[in-house]
Amino acid sequence: MNMTSITGTVMLLLLVSILAGKQQQTVGPKNSAEEILSRRVGWTNPQSSEVFFVLPLDLHTARLPGGVFAVRRCGELQPEFVPAEDSTLQNELNRIAKIMPDYQWAFDDGVFNFLPKNYAPSPLDIPIAEFEADNVTAIEAYNQLYDRPEVKSGFASLGLHEPEVGIVVGIISQVKDQKHISIKLKSCTLRQALNAIVKADGSKVWMLSVYSCNGDSTYQYTLMN
Repeated sequence: MNMTSITGTVMLLLLVSILAGKQQQTVGPKNSAEEILSRRVGWTNPQSSEVFFVLPLDLHTARLPGGVFAVRRCGELQPEFVPAEDSTLQNELNRIAKIMPDYQWAFDDGVFNFLPKNYAPSPLDIPIAEFEADNVTAIEAYNQLYDRPEVKSGFASLGLHEPEVGIVVGIISQVKDQKHISIKLKSCTLRQALNAIVKADGSKVWMLSVYSCNGDSTYQYTLMN
């Protein structure tokens, strides 16, 4: 299944090229929230972009597993954000909070999440009786999760469907890392399962977006290195 994000290939490639040459940092399971938030992030020749593009790539620079849930409505403009050339993750989050007050960030079992403050019922709360992925890559586990019948029916029960393939404008996730992971969960939510995948991998970022317009609501998802 092709997984799409909420914008075009050109913008993503531009932002990835901006990050080229930045020093990579490692994340260990014993890192405190204070240490994580103090990690340096920065961009070469930063350009005005949407927060939903900037934030996942800042997490990538900080080597921090994470998840971003974006909600969009037709005719609704997203605020522009110019990332800093040199800053900390904490400072960038503070700047983002000022321009996106309807969103909040939190750590969930070591995974950074950026979510709407008031969006219910949320697809991230879709219940999953059991999810197991044994010795597979993160992208394989990600596909298996979204292909589960209870996940598909959960989205459908919320009036959400995937866009028609012919009209989707976006990118296909290019996950090259071949690290294998194993996960076994019971009585969890979609959010908990997504976080478990990126935590086991150690650095990737899941993205889920919901777009509503004229009574029709679609969802799209991708996994980013």
